[in-house]
Amino acid sequence: MPSYKEISSNQTNLDVTNVGSEFTTPTEVYIANKDSSNALTVDSLIIADSSNTQIATIIRGVVIPVGTALSLNSKSVGFNPKIHKLRISTSGSAAASIIIT
Repeated sequence: MPSYKEISSNQTNLDVTNVGSEFTTPTEVYIANKDSSNALTVDSLIIADSSNTQIATIIRGVVIPVGTALSLNSKSVGFNPKIHKLRISTSGSAAASIIIT
């Protein structure tokens, strides 16, 4: 079952998923820049445990231009949603959609 998250501006350590999420191991994370004038910078996309301890960094410092998206798939985004979660930090004042499948 896909998970969706909308963000409207800069975020710091926003939980994209929660520990215990009711979906299978993710195979894709899709981050779309919905803003019409600002690039979206993904300062970090990390896997963390329930106490917010960072387990792994998926990406850091990636700029997503206006009107484009970034698709991460396969083993690069695999984690156990029963014990881990995704957290994102962004800058650039851009709105974004995050889809996890």
